[in-house]
Amino acid sequence: MPHLVRLKQAADLHSNRVSQWLVLGALEQPDWRARQAALADAYRRKRDTFAQSLDEHLADCASWERPPGGLFFWLKLKRPVDTRRLLETALSRGVAFMPGEPFYATARPPTGTLRLAFSHASETAADQGLRILAELVRESQG
Repeated sequence: MPHLVRLKQAADLHSNRVSQWLVLGALEQPDWRARQAALADAYRRKRDTFAQSLDEHLADCASWERPPGGLFFWLKLKRPVDTRRLLETALSRGVAFMPGEPFYATARPPTGTLRLAFSHASETAADQGLRILAELVRESQG
């Protein structure tokens, strides 16, 4: 723990008091381990359902790996397009994602990469969003 404290201090000195109070309150609950396990199970199910929808809608035009942790899938389109432009069209259809281009340290041509969150949308909304995204990707690739 002392090493983690030093890393935290080096990063930002300390968390704000409200955050500390909330975390302390959660950790003082007798069922916190069970709640944490239930939350991890819920996100695992959402991730797996999202992966099934990706397989169904985007397997022919993108590749990805199932993340072992976190809340995002990182997709690489098989035929690169500028995902910043794709985002504009997607938003007009009610679909949001994070374009990959800003994640690269150097200026590059369009990367054809994007980050998709699986944690927020319902299974039905995620499936519909991925179906729309797949249509838009295919249209943008000509």
